Amino acid sequence: MINIAIVEDDARDMERIKSCLKYVKEKDGINYTVAGFNDADHFLFASSFDFDLVFLDIQMPGIDGLETARKIRESNNLIGIVFVTNMRQLAVKGYEVNALDFILKPVNECDFYLKMKNILARLNFNKEGHFVIGAGDKRQSLSANSITYVDVEGHYVNYHIIGGAVGSEYGTLKAAEKKLSKYPFFARCNRYMLIN
Repeated sequence: MINIAIVEDDARDMERIKSCLKYVKEKDGINYTVAGFNDADHFLFASSFDFDLVFLDIQMPGIDGLETARKIRESNNLIGIVFVTNMRQLAVKGYEVNALDFILKPVNECDFYLKMKNILARLNFNKEGHFVIGAGDKRQSLSANSITYVDVEGHYVNYHIIGGAVGSEYGTLKAAEKKLSKYPFFARCNRYMLIN
């Protein structure tokens, strides 16, 4: 199940994105939930870390899409951000916040479908195995098969992917092992480490 947020101040554009998501679901059977927000304040207040993917309008009154993306990245590096804009030159700014892609308005169903296939592949949502680590506003979603190893240091469990540590949470290795027990590719190699 993919948790998707749409942050869009134009009601017609929001409905168009929802319609395109419905088209993707019908074609590929992608299972998702979607929540719509007509401004960034409500989205950020609603715990943006609970979402796996966010479609974010760049130009909005109040906090714009780029500033919203920066706020997301302060606590979550894994959420997929896709900018929705009618100005191609603004989409380039997405690289500053590690956006996955951008979609030009008006949103076209066929273009949206092709982009979603790429986005879902990059987020690795075509496979099962996502779980949440952390607590409070520091929660983040991880794909189990992207983890190379898990180690414990003091009272913190650190999750590592290729390239370094991606996140940590207060707890024990035993609790992490229980969380990962449904993924048979993890093995304990000593008291301090699980390896994928």
